[in-house]
Formats: sequence, C-alpha cells, structure tokens
Amino acid sequence: MPRYSYKRINVEHIKAILNTMYQAKVDMNMLKSFKHLKIVQRYIKAMNTDAVGYYLALEYAVQDILSNFIENELHKERSVLDIAQLYDNPVGSRQRAIQDIQQDAATVSATLIAWSLLYYVHVRPDLNISYTNFAQIIPVDTRTVRRYKNKGIQLLTYRLIRAELQVKAFQGEEFQQLNSGSLLSDEQHM
Repeated sequence: MPRYSYKRINVEHIKAILNTMYQAKVDMNMLKSFKHLKIVQRYIKAMNTDAVGYYLALEYAVQDILSNFIENELHKERSVLDIAQLYDNPVGSRQRAIQDIQQDAATVSATLIAWSLLYYVHVRPDLNISYTNFAQIIPVDTRTVRRYKNKGIQLLTYRLIRAELQVKAFQGEEFQQLNSGSLLSDEQHM
C-alpha cells in the first residue's frame, strides 16, 4: 500500500482520487491527504458533517471539487475551440457521449482530449466508458490514451493548485481587511 504525505498534494494523489471515482473504492489514507487543503476545508465547512460524518463529507467534497473542475475545464476548452457545449447538449446517452468524444478528438487538441477523457471515464461512470473504450472511440492505441490521461491529471493538479492559491489569497485579504477594519461598515464603527 502506498504511503501518502498528509501535507502535500501531488499528481499521485489526484490519480488515486480519479481511480476512486472510476472504481468506487476509497483509499482513506490517500483521502486524508486532501483534508489540509483550504478549498476542501471551506467546502466541508459549508456542509452539515453531523448528518453524514466527516470522512464521508471529505470524500464527497474532494470528488465533487475535482468533478466540477473537470467539467468546467472541458466546457471552457470546448468554448475556446468553438465546439458544442456540454450545457447546450447534455449527455444523456452513451451514443451521444461517443459522438462528443469523437468531436473532441477531431480537434486534435491534446488538452481538450485530456479533459474529455477525464470527464467521460471518471465523472460519468454511468456511461460505462473505460480507457480501452475511449481508445477505440477516437481511435488511438492505449499508450496514447495513457498519455492523454497523464496530461489530464497534470492539468487537474495544476487547476487544484490554482484554486487553493485563490482560496488562500482570498482568506489573506479577508484577514487584512478585518484587521484594518475595512470589513466593518461605517454604522458598525459608530
């Protein structure tokens, strides 16, 4: 069993979470690695952990945050390339998903294909598209699909880092405003 650093998140942690989403099997040691992230702490704070328990809330928070990142980045990349949007044409069937994957692959954009792979394999397991199926759909060999997967995991890791930095910067601004009194209205000073 791999050992995980509880203070630092890396590509291996993201890969492990994606595998959890794909296989529906949780590695609690890996999951604990995410509990120090401010973005995860804020998400859990907004939930009622008394009703579901802390570790279930942690699992849900991490998977939901990463799923949202994947879906949003896929949407953004499709928008940049002027491709039909997920929100305009929601995926309701496996056949529709296959058409969307083929459309993504036709762009030859490694970034778009990487986000598409993560979305259809990990975020939408209900469509039953595996890595092997994805390779057959676009069509490429499985080694190329692994490259797209690795690129996607790297992009997702960077997206998580960017979000974490934004949360920390926002908290720092709140702290500075609170200390300077600028968060208080004039009425509160009276």
